[in-house]
Amino acid sequence: MDKNIYIFAAIILILAAIGLLIYNVFEIYPEKRTVYPSREIYNNSYIALERWLEKTGRTTSYNRYFKPSELSETNTKVAIIHSWIQDWDIIEEMDTWIKQGGFLVVCLGNTELDSNLLAFLTDYGITVLRNASSETEPNDNSPEPDFDWHISFTVEKEESLFLIKDNTGHIRLVEIPIGKGKLTVTGRPYFMYNYRISEDINANLSWRLTGERTKEGDDVFFMRTQANYVQKKSIFGPIFERGNLIPIGISALVLIIIGFWSVIPTFGLVFEEKQRISRPIKDRFKAEIGFLKKYKTLDYYLNTDKKEENKIYNYRELINHYRSKLNETKN
Repeated sequence: MDKNIYIFAAIILILAAIGLLIYNVFEIYPEKRTVYPSREIYNNSYIALERWLEKTGRTTSYNRYFKPSELSETNTKVAIIHSWIQDWDIIEEMDTWIKQGGFLVVCLGNTELDSNLLAFLTDYGITVLRNASSETEPNDNSPEPDFDWHISFTVEKEESLFLIKDNTGHIRLVEIPIGKGKLTVTGRPYFMYNYRISEDINANLSWRLTGERTKEGDDVFFMRTQANYVQKKSIFGPIFERGNLIPIGISALVLIIIGFWSVIPTFGLVFEEKQRISRPIKDRFKAEIGFLKKYKTLDYYLNTDKKEENKIYNYRELINHYRSKLNETKN
């Protein structure tokens, strides 16, 4: 049997074994895989909340700076603003927007508060405390939203306001009605952040401050820095996301080896070159004589032979002449 059959059978067997190994060992399409967060998640702590609101028919907008007049001209019902990136000279305009039915959530940071904002909060009976301690023992059995423990408040007439206290008794969120709207003050809103909002208690509080106060078509404004962020697409697509890099590398290596099989001397040739066997001399002479007779050129060669050897040949003698040469060649 031709040995090429064995070679092809061996190649098929090796490829089948490699395919079976990849299928059983490597997870080309794993049911469970780790996907690292995109840069947009790192730059936007509210992206989960924004997408949640958008799925419920609300719209979201964001910017680093804004004018209160822009909120009044749009369907913005809720505005979440950070104290550390805003010039609070516009607080009086914001007060007017709240009285007309807006909901303002002011998030305080560890930086020094703007004097205008601090005076505004004081006018409504809110005092900001930093790193306050309490003699109350924490109650670990009672779950609480994820607040900023650096910021707490004291307020006048607690019984008439909506307050949320932590397990140590500190006020972490206070809400004051102003006209038709409400002012909410808290520290950094960790309960709204991407990695915290999955917990029920954080999701319920986030929804209460945003989605519950709006309806479909209304806008929720977020003050954040990454307003014009566009996620870049990878040129490799899902190759690196699905864990296919190792199987692809193995497949490429196998193809390279098979491709080099016929060009690297170490491996040898897959197909043997068949040597072309020339026709016997006898048949070649017969073919030449037939060609000369067919095209009537035998006389020309006969005359040429006469001139060279000065002999007279007829057709029979010419044939005998070629036969003698043929016999000499065989011997």
